[in-house]
Amino acid sequence: MIPISSIITYISKRNGYKQSFDPERIYIAIEKAFLSENNSDTYSVQQVTEEVIKEAEKRFSAETVSVEHIQDIVEEILMSNGFHKIAKNYILYREAHKKQRQDQILTKIEEKNLYVKVNDSETVTFDATVIENRLRHIASDLKRVSIIELVEAVTRQVYDNITQKEIDLLVLSTARDRIEKHYEYAYLASRITLNDLYKKLLSDRFNSKTLVHSYQTNFSRYIQEGISYEMINSELGNFDLEKLANALVPSRDGLFLYLGTQILCDRYLLRDRTKEKNIYELPQWFWMRVAMGLALKEENKEEKAIEFYTVLSKMDLVSSTPTLFNSGTNHSQMSSCYLNLAEDSLEGIFKLYKDNAHLSKWAGGIGTDWTYIRGTGSKIHGTNGASQGVIPFIKIFNDVALAVNQGGKRKGAMCAYMEVWHVDFEQFLELKKNTGDERRRAHDINTAAWIPDLFMKRIENGEKWSLFCPYDCPELMDLHGDAFEEKYKDYETNHPDLIKKQVSARDLWYQTLDSLMETGTPYITFKDTANRKSNQKNLE
Repeated sequence: MIPISSIITYISKRNGYKQSFDPERIYIAIEKAFLSENNSDTYSVQQVTEEVIKEAEKRFSAETVSVEHIQDIVEEILMSNGFHKIAKNYILYREAHKKQRQDQILTKIEEKNLYVKVNDSETVTFDATVIENRLRHIASDLKRVSIIELVEAVTRQVYDNITQKEIDLLVLSTARDRIEKHYEYAYLASRITLNDLYKKLLSDRFNSKTLVHSYQTNFSRYIQEGISYEMINSELGNFDLEKLANALVPSRDGLFLYLGTQILCDRYLLRDRTKEKNIYELPQWFWMRVAMGLALKEENKEEKAIEFYTVLSKMDLVSSTPTLFNSGTNHSQMSSCYLNLAEDSLEGIFKLYKDNAHLSKWAGGIGTDWTYIRGTGSKIHGTNGASQGVIPFIKIFNDVALAVNQGGKRKGAMCAYMEVWHVDFEQFLELKKNTGDERRRAHDINTAAWIPDLFMKRIENGEKWSLFCPYDCPELMDLHGDAFEEKYKDYETNHPDLIKKQVSARDLWYQTLDSLMETGTPYITFKDTANRKSNQKNLE
């Protein structure tokens, strides 16, 4: 074998141990697979080995790679290079060794000679009945769940000196993998996750007789802990916490399926400020914290909080994400959506970026109208130069959405709007496409076409549509309905020199639909209908 260098330093074995990464071991395994077909082509063995290592480096970019991942890549590379029989032998060899390992593990278990690491200094003998009893306790009312099948699946995957944490993950994954068989496995996986939370935060367990008492008596501690982390609003400490604690109904945690519990843990439950960022909030505490934030300024705040809590915890109504993220915290921004517009000046545009960044940080979704920005080629009076139009500014808007996500919990949600008469509208339709100049693409936001009724009439009648620069006709942006139609036609008839371009209304509509089919955007939004049905007519 010709020596191969690699950025991979260690390989992780199935038993959790790490050893120095040695490309020669991969070479030998592949060579044996070749020899199984009486093929002694050392050049091909060397080539496959090099491809395997390069693919592992590209795919994992880590100093440690698991032996399972390496073996998966070996199978893929053999197949992609046309060595189908050799790949088949390699797979059979791999399965035979897997069966041999499992038999050895089962023998160790029967002889009570397989150990579990509880912590760095303590080990206990692996006992499958402990897992069985735990699952039977959690799943006592789930009739379609096979506990025996789950325990056998876990037992086949354990190894000597496995950690307790890994066993807990195995139990959860075996339940999760069977959700497609019956929805009761989704409830079981949820309960396993909740049970882990109860053990960590209450030193209790799912379905125990003391769970309600533990849940309620620790509520006040949780509030004070959150205040000490400077995450929960200190005003929540002024509530009658005992009264609120007594209103908690822990059994409502059981309403969650696994996906709901997983999302709750990943995004919504509060975490401490330590390096590990451990969860310190339970689901019913979470509902009550949200309810307390909503009732903070009410006269009978305890009664209102309990009323809100009951609705939320029973999931009769669930508030939007910003409310769930922020209610009761030190930044109680609870609105979901914001609408604003970009002013036609550098100061206004860059102030907009700052405002949108702050709104996105606290989980706000944003719709920005970019119609006010002058079009490509328009005069810049300060420099006597020509404008590059609106597209480069929307590109930065896209990058703000990417850089400032929603509190590090989910992607930013921003949408750029533009009226269909803007001279840059055709370029606007290209923003989400996968072809063209990437400097003029915005893949991380959504777009929306702001369409007046007049445009649809022109489509029906097969007429022309005029494109203008908003700097030349600023009135059009603030008009709708008959007033817009009258002013638009006035510009066409009496100020034809302001028309930047005329196109077929139908052709522009087909361009819009092509973009919609290809990228899912722009959203089709109707300006006149929205204004006719607006509830804020008093502001006109």
